[in-house]
Amino acid sequence: MWHMETDRYGRRIALFGGSFDPVHIGHLVIASAAAAQFSLDEVVFVPARRSPLKPPCEATPSQRAAMLKLAIADEERCGLTEEELCRAEPSYTWDTVSAARRRDPDARIFLIVGEDAFAGLEQWRCAADIAREVTFLVAPRTGAAVAQPAIPVRAERIEMPRLEISSTLIRESVRRGAPIRYLVPEPVRDYIGREGLYGPRHPSGD
Repeated sequence: MWHMETDRYGRRIALFGGSFDPVHIGHLVIASAAAAQFSLDEVVFVPARRSPLKPPCEATPSQRAAMLKLAIADEERCGLTEEELCRAEPSYTWDTVSAARRRDPDARIFLIVGEDAFAGLEQWRCAADIAREVTFLVAPRTGAAVAQPAIPVRAERIEMPRLEISSTLIRESVRRGAPIRYLVPEPVRDYIGREGLYGPRHPSGD
């Protein structure tokens, strides 16, 4: 069932996992909205080396981490951990949640997820353990009510504008030579162009 637990002492930290291939404006909007709505001390981006439920990334782990660093450079409440990039493939959320708990035993841990991933929570490794340890912050993709998983969870919906932006859209745009300005932070757009990521042509500046 959906409910919020009584708050406890310690920092309020949200883990935001994903491929980030590449990171885009939508990710930053989610992080900013969650931080404001739930009084988070920090939103920690956690790029996965390889998600067990997704195809392999096009950019290398180091390139995806570099783009994230550029994207959050001026975001005071955003951080980055590369721990999943250093582990053997694939990346499992339970390992990351456990590591966060060991680092900060008194923290309240939140987990930012999209509604699609949340609805498929039962497919995750150690899903019940994760659900006992964290409060899910669900980023909606549609205006409809978010479907809840079969296992008990603590969860809240992030109130935010709907943005039709995805990493897939950006990669396809680059391949077509279409502009990606305003879809990704400018330093990320420049990096994609310098590195020649996602296609033979650099993204347009228009």
